[in-house]
Amino acid sequence: KNINPKTKIMNTRINLLTILFGFITIFSVNSQTITVENDETKIIDNTFPKVFNTLILKDNSTLKINNILNKIEFTVDSLLIGENVKIVTNGLSGSTAQNMTPITPSRRTNRNPTTGRHGKNGKNGENGKDGKNIRISANVIQLVSLGVNTSGGNGGNGGNAQNGGKGANAECSASNGGAGGNGGNGGNGGNGGKAGKVLITYNTFRIIPNPNTFSIANNPLSWVAKGGEAGNAGKPGNGGKGGNSGCCAKLFGNCVQSVSGGNGGNSGNWGQKGVHGRDQVTTGWFVFNGNVN
Repeated sequence: KNINPKTKIMNTRINLLTILFGFITIFSVNSQTITVENDETKIIDNTFPKVFNTLILKDNSTLKINNILNKIEFTVDSLLIGENVKIVTNGLSGSTAQNMTPITPSRRTNRNPTTGRHGKNGKNGENGKDGKNIRISANVIQLVSLGVNTSGGNGGNGGNAQNGGKGANAECSASNGGAGGNGGNGGNGGNGGKAGKVLITYNTFRIIPNPNTFSIANNPLSWVAKGGEAGNAGKPGNGGKGGNSGCCAKLFGNCVQSVSGGNGGNSGNWGQKGVHGRDQVTTGWFVFNGNVN
């Protein structure tokens, strides 16, 4: 099929402009430098670039992850890290359940007006959130000291249950004393969150001395990846007291006719303790790029 020469030239120009625009876009993204100043904390959110040129983390600075993200992942040409720099993606701890408020002593069950009300069960503690994963790929990494924390959040404690209510006191004209209400069961503790994973790769890596002391840090690279602690179980409620006995007739100061008191209610059961979150094996996380498939 014959193509008009003018159309061919126009298509060629469009293709060249498209390629040139692509190069300009790539260059503008890759040439970006992000600096986190001394003692500054920078929150990484979904606006943080995925690919750029240089990341400078100055002394005592911190990178933290926004809770809406599931991970930190980016590629950078140069990663320059000062002293005591931290990257933190640990999970949030679960909230502790509120304890149940005490039962109103005078309230009875609807089915039996003399029996004390049963205590309500404690609420369960909230599970801890998982630590977020970190994956950073860099051409050159130069650092004084870096600490990473991807630990899981602790589980919240279970709430304590209500005690059972007291039974009604005996009445000579009506009945014996009412039974006490049963105590509620304690709430279960929340599970700890699991620790997040870390993989930082590089082509060139150098540990540099502190510019003030001219000494190498004792532990220039550290990673804490503990699973969250299990939440404690909530306490059970005690059984309510039985209603008091009563004397209906006395002779010479001695009781000759009485009504019995009620039985005490049963205590509830302890809640279950939560499960400890899973730790991560903190080896093989900072590696030469050629060793990664």
